[in-house]
Amino acid sequence: MLTLLLSAPEPDRLRVEQSRVFAGLILVAVLALTVMGAHWLPRGAKEVLPVWVHPPVLMGAFFLGLYGISGYATFFFPDLASNIEVMVGLHYGYTAWGLALVLVGFVALWAGYLVGLRVIRPLPFLRVPQIGEMPQRILWLVYVLTVALRLFEIAVVGAGFFREASRLGEFQGFSQWLGYVQSVALLVLAIVAIRVSRQNLPLLIVVVITEFAFVFISGFGGQSIPLMIIILTALRCSGISLRPLVPLALIIGMIVVIAYPVTHGLREQEFDPRSVGSVVNAVDESVRSTWGEGAGTALEIVWAKLTGRQAEAIYAPGVIMRKTPSEIPYQGFGRFFMIPAYVVPRVIWEDKPILSNYVWFSINYYNHPPTSISSTPMTIFGDTYMYAGWVGTIFGLGMLGLFFALVFRNTAGTGLLPVYLVLTRKFLYFEGNYPTLIVEIFQQLLILLIVLWFMAYISRVRSSRLRSKPR
Repeated sequence: MLTLLLSAPEPDRLRVEQSRVFAGLILVAVLALTVMGAHWLPRGAKEVLPVWVHPPVLMGAFFLGLYGISGYATFFFPDLASNIEVMVGLHYGYTAWGLALVLVGFVALWAGYLVGLRVIRPLPFLRVPQIGEMPQRILWLVYVLTVALRLFEIAVVGAGFFREASRLGEFQGFSQWLGYVQSVALLVLAIVAIRVSRQNLPLLIVVVITEFAFVFISGFGGQSIPLMIIILTALRCSGISLRPLVPLALIIGMIVVIAYPVTHGLREQEFDPRSVGSVVNAVDESVRSTWGEGAGTALEIVWAKLTGRQAEAIYAPGVIMRKTPSEIPYQGFGRFFMIPAYVVPRVIWEDKPILSNYVWFSINYYNHPPTSISSTPMTIFGDTYMYAGWVGTIFGLGMLGLFFALVFRNTAGTGLLPVYLVLTRKFLYFEGNYPTLIVEIFQQLLILLIVLWFMAYISRVRSSRLRSKPR
C-alpha cells in the first residue's frame, strides 16, 4: 500500500488510464484490508459476534459493494459520470487520489478499532438488564406504541422526502426524538429475533412485515439493507443456521429491487402523505410510470441509482481534495473538539450550532446555485479532510475506531446484543459528515439503554407481583 501511494504521480499528472489502474489497486487494497482486519479481530470479539457485523468489516464491505464497484465502473464508462462532470469538471486523477484517502482512512479506522478492543473495558456503572426474562406481552406493548407514534408522525408531518418538521409548530424541536422511535422498534425486533421460538414467531413476523412497510413508505429503499442485517444476524446469534434463510433473503432482495422504482416515482410526485387516498393514488401513478412502462424502464431507474448517487459519493473525497485548501481553506482541527457540544439536544439548547452542512457543501464544492437546498454526500473521509487534510482523516478515523470499540465493549460485549444490532445501521453511514455519525450513535445508544432499562424494570415489577400473589 505504501509503495502504491508513494510511487503514484500527483493528481494533476495522472492520466485516465493511470487513474483507472491506481483506483482499481486501491479498491483491491481496501478489500484485502477488510479481510485481514476481520482475521486480526481478537478471539473473544469473534465469539461474541459474527465477524461481518463488526463496524470496520461492515463499513468496508458496504463501501466496496454499494459504492466502490458502481463508482469504479465510471472509469470505464465515462457517460455514467456525465452529471458529475458537468457539476465539478470531472478529474479522474483526483478521483483516484480520493480513493487513496479512503484507504488511509480505513487503515486508521482498523488501527483504532483493534487497539480499542484490546485496551477498552466495559464501563463499571453499566447494569445489564436480563433481556431473556422480558415477557412477550411487554414487547408487544412497546412495539405497538412505536407503530402508533410513527403513524401519528406520518399523519402530522408526512414521511420520507415529504416530511416537514415545521408542521409540528412550537414542538418542532421534538422532531429529532420522534426519529428515534424507529430505533426502539428495531430494538424489539432484535430482542424477538434473538429469542426466536414457536411462541414468539407471530410477533417476529408482524414486526418484520411492519418494518419493511415503513421502509417502503419512507421512500428510502436503502434502509432495507441494515434491516436485513439486523434480522439475519439476530437469527444467527440465536443459533439458527443461515443457510435455510438464504432463499428468504434473496426474495426480500428481489422485493426491494421491485419496490425501489415505485418509491423513486413517489419522490417525483407532489401529494399529501398525510392523506391515505392521496398516497394510494400516488402509488398507483408511480407503478404505472415505472413497471407499467415495462421492466426496462423500471430497471433503468435501479441502474441509475447504483451509478448515480453511489458514484457521486465515491467521487466526493477527490472533489474535496481538488478544492481544499487551494480554493477553500481547511476548517481547522478545532472542529473535532466541537463534537461534544452537538450531543446536547436542540430541544434543550435551541441555539446549538447546525450539525449538518450538506447544502453548504453542495454549493461550494459541487457548484450548485446559491439558492439550492439539495444535499450532496461528502463521506466521513472527505469531511475529516476538510478539517485538516490527511492528518485530519487519519486522526478522525482513528478516533472513530476507538469509539466503535467502546460501543462494542459496552453493548455486545456485556450481553446487550440487541442494542448493538440496532446501531449497526449507523455503522453503514459514511456518506454524511463525521460529527453526525458519532452524535447519532451516542444519542441512540443512550435512548436504547434507557428504554431497555425501563422495560427490564417493568418486567421485574410484574414478576415480583406475580410471586407475591397468594396461591
